[in-house]
Amino acid sequence: TPAHLSQLVMRLRLVLLSRDEQLTQRRADAGEPLELDGAEAVGTLRRAAAEALALEEADVRLVDYFQERRHGALSDMSATLDGARLCDGQHVLVEHMHSGEWPEAEQAEEIDDLFGGAGAGWGAIETAAGSSSPAGSAAAAEEGGPLDGSGGVPEHSGKVGLSNLGNTCFMASMLQSLAAVAPLREYFTSGAYERELNAENRDGTQGQLARSYAALMRQMWFGPSSVVSPREFKLVLGRHAPQFLGYSQHDSHELCNFVVDALHEDVNRVRKKPYVENFEASGEPDGTIAKQVLQRHRQREDSQVSDLVQGLFKSQVICPVCEKVSITMDPYKSISLPLGAAGMRVVHATLRRADGSMRRLSLSLERSGTIEALLSEAADQVGLPRGRLVACEVFEHKVHKFFTPSHELERLYNGDFIFLYDVGEDVDFIFLYD
Repeated sequence: TPAHLSQLVMRLRLVLLSRDEQLTQRRADAGEPLELDGAEAVGTLRRAAAEALALEEADVRLVDYFQERRHGALSDMSATLDGARLCDGQHVLVEHMHSGEWPEAEQAEEIDDLFGGAGAGWGAIETAAGSSSPAGSAAAAEEGGPLDGSGGVPEHSGKVGLSNLGNTCFMASMLQSLAAVAPLREYFTSGAYERELNAENRDGTQGQLARSYAALMRQMWFGPSSVVSPREFKLVLGRHAPQFLGYSQHDSHELCNFVVDALHEDVNRVRKKPYVENFEASGEPDGTIAKQVLQRHRQREDSQVSDLVQGLFKSQVICPVCEKVSITMDPYKSISLPLGAAGMRVVHATLRRADGSMRRLSLSLERSGTIEALLSEAADQVGLPRGRLVACEVFEHKVHKFFTPSHELERLYNGDFIFLYDVGEDVDFIFLYD
């Protein structure tokens, strides 16, 4: 089993909450962040926090405040910071007991409002088992809160779930998909990637995302729990891709493209990228063109990631005048493929008759159909010959484009304005392009 990847230095920012109004409470960044080794105990963190805030250690308790949400009390003083799932750069809530009383619920709500976060509810932190525990209970800390349930022992290596950190299902599905790519996963879990880390590459993340991804893959495939939290990965991801910060939904494919590109740059074997001219094909076989394109591409982009997940798109253009054939091949790491949707859909269209009258139509069509099916259905509804109808899209009160009969209905969106024109007699149209 690979060794656990520990944070050498963990920077933790303190947020003080106290009933003593004279203390600097409800403030983020209470002084400079504490720097501790990930292998240090939670008890060490509590002592350091009390000393930094000039408080008695016995009057202090800690709460995991990752991304400004309360996840669970840090009550196991013997647990390591890594074991408590704390992340470099996160906040830790320091509750101070004043005159024998801990902070009230109203104060907690105020600090949540200050951060703009939506906490788990004061005094009842939901544990992974689904029970409500007092904010200071050791059970909440041991279970890790609602987003970090430890679960049981996985049935076999890799059969684990990822905790939802708040609308992060798009990230979980992407990570599970990448984790299933065995050669890519093994490159990171084995530690082989460390020999090729390129921390100087400005196009990467200085190796941070690669290290975080490797640690997550190790947890998923060699860890003791059937539920794994990608908190550290999300924190590093947001640091280098601010568009993925917060708790909004995002496109999984967009995230996948960013992660794969960032991993590639983090382990890019090219330390200094030279200028390379594009290869101009002049009648060579496809195999020769592909070899030349890849050779030039690898002078700038060469990594184990690109070796595993990279292909070439071939495009061909023929000049209508001189009939010269131009062939290009472009590298890609992922492609979008449409999934055929089963069943029916309703397409709304407006028919304009030859006499100028108009009629709104609702057409029930197979999702996998074409404009030809739409025109035939419309012709049947209004009692016109199919050959008298032409379909187009109207945008900003102008005809945006005409549709060929072979145009796929899947490429029509619900908000499109589809118009059908009755041209008055059967005509044949020659479409120059779709």
